[in-house]
Formats: sequence, structure tokens, C-alpha cells
Amino acid sequence: MKPRLSLTISLILCLLYNSVKAQSNIKTILQEPNHTAEIRGKVADENHQAIPFATITLLKAGDSSLVKGDISDQEGNYDFSAIPNGKYIVSASVIGMIKAYSQPFTLDDAKKTLNVSDLILKQNTNLLKGVSITSTKPFIQREIDKTVVNVENSIVSAGSSAWEILQKSPGVTVDNSNNTIRLQGKTGVQIYIDGRPAYLSSDQLATVLKNMNSGSIKSIEIMTQPPAKYDAAGNAGIINIITRKNKEKGFNGSLTAGIGQGRHLRESAGTNLNYRNGKINLYGNYDFNHNIWWNNNYITRNFYDGTGKTLSTRTEQYSYHNSPNYNHDFKAGIDYYLNDKNTLGIMMNGSLNPSTDDRYNTTWFKNGSGSIENTSLTHSTEKAHWTNYTYDLNYQGYFDTTGKELDIDLAYSRFDNAALDNYHTYAVYPDGSALPDLPGSPNPNIRKGSIPTIIDIKTAKIDYTLPLKHQVKLSFGAKTSLVTSDNNIQYFQLDNTNKQWLYDSASNHFKYTENINAAYINFNKEFKKGWGLQLGLRGEQTVSSGHQYNNDSTVKKNYFQLFPTVFINKKLDKNNTLSLSYSRRIDRPDYQTLNPFRYYLDPYTYEEGNPYLQPQISNTVNLSYAYKSLLIASLSYSHVSDVMTQVLKQDDSALITYQTMENLAQMQNVGLNVSLSIPVTSWWMSNNSVNAFYNVFRGEFLGAYLNFGKPAFTANTTNSFTLGKGFTAELSGYYNSTMLWSIFTIRPQYSVSAGIQKTLMKDKATLKLNVNDIFHTQHSFASVKYQNLDITSLNHWDSQRVGLTFTWRFNKGNVKPVHHHQSAIEEEQDRIKK
Repeated sequence: MKPRLSLTISLILCLLYNSVKAQSNIKTILQEPNHTAEIRGKVADENHQAIPFATITLLKAGDSSLVKGDISDQEGNYDFSAIPNGKYIVSASVIGMIKAYSQPFTLDDAKKTLNVSDLILKQNTNLLKGVSITSTKPFIQREIDKTVVNVENSIVSAGSSAWEILQKSPGVTVDNSNNTIRLQGKTGVQIYIDGRPAYLSSDQLATVLKNMNSGSIKSIEIMTQPPAKYDAAGNAGIINIITRKNKEKGFNGSLTAGIGQGRHLRESAGTNLNYRNGKINLYGNYDFNHNIWWNNNYITRNFYDGTGKTLSTRTEQYSYHNSPNYNHDFKAGIDYYLNDKNTLGIMMNGSLNPSTDDRYNTTWFKNGSGSIENTSLTHSTEKAHWTNYTYDLNYQGYFDTTGKELDIDLAYSRFDNAALDNYHTYAVYPDGSALPDLPGSPNPNIRKGSIPTIIDIKTAKIDYTLPLKHQVKLSFGAKTSLVTSDNNIQYFQLDNTNKQWLYDSASNHFKYTENINAAYINFNKEFKKGWGLQLGLRGEQTVSSGHQYNNDSTVKKNYFQLFPTVFINKKLDKNNTLSLSYSRRIDRPDYQTLNPFRYYLDPYTYEEGNPYLQPQISNTVNLSYAYKSLLIASLSYSHVSDVMTQVLKQDDSALITYQTMENLAQMQNVGLNVSLSIPVTSWWMSNNSVNAFYNVFRGEFLGAYLNFGKPAFTANTTNSFTLGKGFTAELSGYYNSTMLWSIFTIRPQYSVSAGIQKTLMKDKATLKLNVNDIFHTQHSFASVKYQNLDITSLNHWDSQRVGLTFTWRFNKGNVKPVHHHQSAIEEEQDRIKK
């Protein structure tokens, strides 16, 4: 059976089954038969603390057959609606805890609502002595203001990178051909790591995420409309990657080791440690990841004569990219508890990533009839050493029991990338003889370059929360950031006659500085009859300067803008909620995109920065409905002005194509997102989401008015199975339809992955086995047909692989969780290319 057909059948069967179950549940809710009642209850531990995400089953008392399934909400509550008369029992279960049952009870005509006594779950101390037990959250957890991907609980995600996990996340689209991340069909996503924005370009950020192993990640938060407390940057929203931290008293932690096999072997290992005693809490982690990233890229380009109708030249380009990486990530910190209400913390984290890049590029030049006229062979190498160190000093204070809170954060971060590039291009005729030298283009063309990047980021931030009377909460704060990016690229070309290195005119020295000063205020009030209101206003002043030393030119900007946010909630009843929100946001160019340098793939293909790029502004309205944590549906509209987008430009006479960023006039996006969590049975939980959207791009480009629009959708399903005897399993898949981004048409992309997990050593250890991209269907195909551009690109990478991960946990002592601070510097870090 063909892989694509197998994938289609698998997804159809899964969606059909879930659809039947969903329709059954919906019919039960909407079409209540005569003499039905509602059953309510709560799940808690021995200390009467609520347990969220427990599996709840309603059983017939006579034969214990399943009637309905549910999961408890954030407060541990559950309910079953439209239950006919009869005798029942309710059970609750969480991995690592003893299953609890209610006493049998009877529903009859006299009862419309029955409250079941709290189901108390106890730790299974005989099996789990010395192990910290928490309830297991589903892989996809949906809340009214965000979606949470619980990576540490996923079997399929074990051994994967953060980049690969994002590909499986609902509403997220990852384009490997140009290292772009989109959220609900929109670019301008702001990536945070532990609450701090990462000031990286798309390429640099992709390198970081591809080398961040899942073992170091706790969860990923996806927010399409963040409140005013967050920086206004991020047109499409914020994706916050939260790393793992131990939080218990005594000495505790975990050790993890993993191995994977695709085209190349990948290895990972890490440890997560925590020690707390008295007023001191020490924590740290270290993760090592070795992998070889590779991709094949096939590009065809058609060049036409002056009429634009007759094909004059066709180039067919094959590029193979092989990049071994040895990544080291580490974090260390100390929290000192001055007293019960005041904490002082110091944290340091960093990463070291020595890497090498090998690119082999072959370009065939064909005439209009398809005959090869000549061939260009390019071999390029890059040896790079990327380092990043962040230092953070923070204070957290609680002033009374009403919730008054003060947070202060000071942070400094330095990114340093030292790269040495070498290019060797040799052009030959079909018979193998060399092409003659041309002016400015010797044959062979041998070039080398030093490409250093140094970025310094300094931030200071203060936040204060003030609860008031009548369920009113006021919060306000301020932040300042100062960023300096220094790039001094030096290219040299070899004189084939004299064998001397000559200074290349492509060299340039570019220095960029940016200062952003911001302040915000946020008002939150809960009204009677289930109404809630949150109003926020953030003001940001941006002062920037980009200076090119070679031609002594400077681009300066100084502007102030306001960014309001409005959230209105209405609880229709305890299960149903409506929300309406509005936000205005900004997306600034990353620092390397403003850099006007050229980065070459070969003499005919390169990428170029744009120092005149303007920030894009978005206005978004969102209406959402939630039924418990099982169903969330939202309808949104966004208008983006001066939309920043990747475009291609072409020099037909020189047969050169290059990629850059430009501002188009506007983009409009209409989207509908539906997320459905279905407790199919007591042992099968299914999380599903569909995101449909329509993008329209308008603006002047290449001498014509661009007006492109196209509907598209993405679908995601994750199914978790509890098999018994310590075995659990997971089956997941996603599908992205054909979609449009500016002038690019991106063809469908899809994948199915599966895994199984076994607990060992009295549940102190887990062993996870998974297979990613089972049918090897995950690849990227894009095309452009606009004005003089006629280009297609097909990109493959190491998506199919088998992985095995072992984790051992230890814990000597227990205490309530402690807070590990998140620094204020993450937004700035998000705009650095890696």
C-alpha cells in the first residue's frame, strides 16, 4: 500500500471514530431524553487538593460497563449530563495513584442533579516509594487564553527537538525550506524561552530549536493574543517554551539518555537536579545533543525572453546540506528565601554549539529546448562556534495575604557566533571542459569569508500586582531594553593567476543599536452573573540606528506607539464560557534581517538583508466559546499593515535569484479554530484540532499590484492509550493543506507518528520507543508564479526515524513546589537569527 494512501486511511478511520463518539456526546447533551439527570463531583488527593486531568468514568453498577467518560477540569471538577434513570458508580484514576470508586447511587425521577462525594486518590506508596507523584496531563491542554503542549508527558516527542515538536503542535506550521514558523496561518510569531523573548533571526532560531532536545522541555505555551503584561512584539502571538525544573525539597532530579536512528544517528543525554533545604534552593540542568541535520533541496527556475512568453533558459539545481552539531545547554541558579514573602534569585544559563556545514550544490543550465549548456558545481563549508550566556538577578515579594506582588528582574545576555566560510565553484561544459573566466567571475571561483556576529542585550523590568476591593485587580509595570548587534563580515576572493587573496566588495561592517522603553497598566474585574473584564494598555518607544561603515550610511528610527488589549468573558454556566478579545501588536524585523549583507548558496543564489524594512502592525479580534476543557472554538479576524514577508527577486540577464524581506501594503486573515478533547473510553483519550483560515495579501511588488488570496486549513490529532501493566501508547498525526504566503504557494504536508512507553523500577524509570513520520511523507514543496518569477522548490530532511529514550528519577524529600524565575530578556533574544 502506498504511504500516502495508508496515511489517508489511518487519518480517516481515526477521525471517523472520533466524529461518531463526538456526535454521540453532543446528541446526549443537546437532546436530553425524558427523566434524565446531571451527575457532579470532584477529584482530590489526601490533602483535599484538586487533581486536574484525572480520567473519570461513569459505570453501570450492575456489570461495571462503561456509560460515559470525562476528564476533570483545572479545579478537579467533573460532570455528566443527560444521564437516564438507573444505578451507577463513578471511578477516577491518575497514573501512579490508586484508582478510586464512589459508592453505588441511584438516579430516579425525583433527582435532577446528584452530587457525588469527593473521590480521593491516594499515592500508590507500595509501588512508588521515594518517587514524587503528579497527575499526568494530556499532551495537548487547551485553556481559554492559550494552548499548552505538555512535552514531558509525550511518548512520541521523546528524542525529538523543539523544532520537530512545534511541527506537531496545533495551529503551528513550520516551513523547513526557509526556517519560518507560522501560527494560525500568520508569520510574526514571537518565541520565548522560559518567559524571555529570544532575539534571534529565523535561521538562528531554527538552529537553536533544532538542537534543543525534548528532554529539557517541560511544556510549550501557545498564545495568539497575549495580555498587556507581555511585550507588544509578535504579530501572530507568542510561543513560550518552558524548560524542565525540579521543584521539591531535599535532593532530587532525573537522568535521561536517548538514541535515535534516521539517515544519521542522533544521541542525547541530560540531567536535571534540585536541592532545597531551609532558605536555600539550588537548581541546575545540563543537556547534550549530537545530531547530523541534513536536507536535500531541488530548485527549478525558468527564465523567459523579453516577451515573457518564450523560455530562454531553465536552471535545475540540486543542493545537499549536511550539518553535524554538538550542542551543550546548561542552567544553574540559586533562590534565597529572605523570609516567607521575599525571595532573591540568581540564574545563569547558556549554550555552546560547535558545528560544521557541508553544502554540495549542482546547477544545470539548459536552453529553451532542454539541452544542457553548462553545469556549475559548488562546494561550500562553514565552521561555526555559537555561544550564548545569560545572567539574571531577580526579586519576588508578596506583601500580604491579599496578593500584592512585586517582581523585579535585571538581565544581561551575550550571543557570539564566529563562523568561517569557504566557497569553491567550478563551471564546465557538457564535455567536462572548463568555462572561460568572465569579468568579476573567475573559473574556478574560490572565496572565503569571516562572518562574526556579536549581540549584547541588557534588560530591566518591574511588575506590580495590586488586588483591590470588589474583585478588582490592578497590575502595572515597566521595561527597558538596550540591544547592540555588530556584524563585520569580511569576504576574500582568490586571484587564480597570482594565487593571492583579494578583498571582495561584498564585505561590509554593519552595527545596529536599539532601545525600547515600555510601560503598561492592566485592569481586571469579575462582575456578577459570570461577567469578567480585562483592559490593558501598553506604550512602547523605539529608538534605533543601523550604520553601514563601508559607505558611511545610517538608517535611524524613533517612534512611540500604544497597544491596547480588551478581554471580555461571560460564563453562561459552570461548563460554558464565551469570550471576546481585541489586541493591537507590533512585529519588528530581527537584527540580521536588517543587515544588508549577502549570504551565498552559490554565485547564482543568495540571501540579502534590508535595512529599510519597517515593522508591521496587526489588529486582531477574536470570539471564542469553550465547553469545559473539552471543546474550544474561536473565530478571529486580523488586519496587518506593512506586512513583512519573504520575497524572491531575479536578475534575468545574470540568471541570479535572491531572497530578501520587504513590506507589502497589507494582509488580512480570517480564521476558525476548533479543538476537541474526547475521552473515547476509560483507556483512550483523543485530542483533536482543526484550524481553517483565509489569507489575502495586497501591495505593490515587482512593478505590479499583488492581490493573492487562498483558503487553507491544518488538522492535528493526538491519541493517548493506557494499556495496563505500566504500558502506555500514543498515536499522533497532522495535515497541512495547500496554503498561500505572499507570492509562495506551499503544497500539502502531513505526517503520522507513534510510540509506546513502559514504566520500570517501581515507576522510578520510563522507557520510551517511538517512530516519527512513519510513512515518510513529511517534506516541503513550494512554488512561485508571479511576474518574471517561475520557480519550484522541493525540500526533504531527516524526518523519519526510530528513537529510544530512558529516564530515571530520584527524590529524597518532599515539599511544596518552589518558583523558578523567568527572566525578562527572552523577547529580545527572539529576534536573533541562529
